[in-house]
Parts: sequence; C-alpha cells; structure tokens
Amino acid sequence: MIAAFYLLVVGCGQNENQSENTTVDSTAHQPAAKTDSLAVKPANNGMLDSIVAEGLIKNIPVPVGYTNDFEHIYTKTEIRSLDSLAKAIEKESTMEIVVVTLDSTMTNRKDFSKTVLALANKWKVGKKGKNNGIVVGISKQLRTIWIRNGLGVEKKLSNQQTTEIIQTAFLPYFKQNKFCEGTKQGIIALYQQSK
Repeated sequence: MIAAFYLLVVGCGQNENQSENTTVDSTAHQPAAKTDSLAVKPANNGMLDSIVAEGLIKNIPVPVGYTNDFEHIYTKTEIRSLDSLAKAIEKESTMEIVVVTLDSTMTNRKDFSKTVLALANKWKVGKKGKNNGIVVGISKQLRTIWIRNGLGVEKKLSNQQTTEIIQTAFLPYFKQNKFCEGTKQGIIALYQQSK
C-alpha cells in the first residue's frame, strides 16, 4: 500500500505569498536521465580514515537547519520550503534528511564525498539508535551530488536505489538549473523509497 502524506509548503520558485499543496507519492518518478554532466556518487559503506576526516571537518561549518546552503543556490523562500518538507518528514517518520551545498572553497571534487561523510558524522544526522539520517550533498560549482544514507536507512534504501533517485529525481531539474525543485523531488523520492 502506498502511503502519502500532505503538507502545506511554499513551493520552489514561488514567491512568499503563494503556496502549494504538496502530495508526496512514491509513484511519481521522472524517467531516467543520462548523468554525463554531473558526477553521481551514491554513498558507500567503507570506513573513512579518521585522519582524513579530521582534516575535512575543520572546514565544515555549523549546521543552520535542515537546509544548509553554503553555496547560495537557493533563495530564502526556497530554503524555508525545503526545511518545511524535511521537518514534515521528520515529524511523520523520525527520519532526518539534511541538505548541504558546498562550493570549491569548502571542498574539491575529489574529496567531495569524504567531506559530506565527515559532515554527516560530525553533525550526527539521524536519531541515536536508529541511525536514520540522510545527508544530501550538492555542489553546483563542482557539478557533483553525493548522498549519504545512515545505516538504518541503508536497510531499506540501497546504493542502487539511491543512484536511481539521483538520476530520476534530482538531475533532470538540476540540468534545467532548477535546484530547489530537483532537491525537493529528490527528498520526496528518498523518503518514499526508505519507508
């Protein structure tokens, strides 16, 4: 049975006086897109060397909410919209989904996945004992996205499924420079697949 939940959020690309009713439905996926222009990197289960992690953590800022837009790719209204969605998901399921955008002053393409992993560990995304956090790392400048699923999430959402979500929910919008809409659709798909 497909469960859907309803929430009122200010939609991506809308002004603050407009809102949209959003239905989250796991059947609403886009067709697969080629990923030749963006690096697609699902999380892996390998242990990160603590020395490397320490070096990366020094560059990681303090989280400011569910949406940590250090690259400044979202408007304030879009950040509120994404935060509202993540908060509703946490209320519904206890799952924590955090988005972080990073530019080339914070990391590089080679170390992007390690930086996102170090950030996920430092910020302790997910509930203690459940390990049910997801960190979505995005860099428009580096043309990279990497998703780190907590161990509790990995039981329901495989690396292959995560890669498919990147290709079908995030990238089609990112390629149109619609980063908020792509992020929103990606969060919805991650939540629906991990239920």
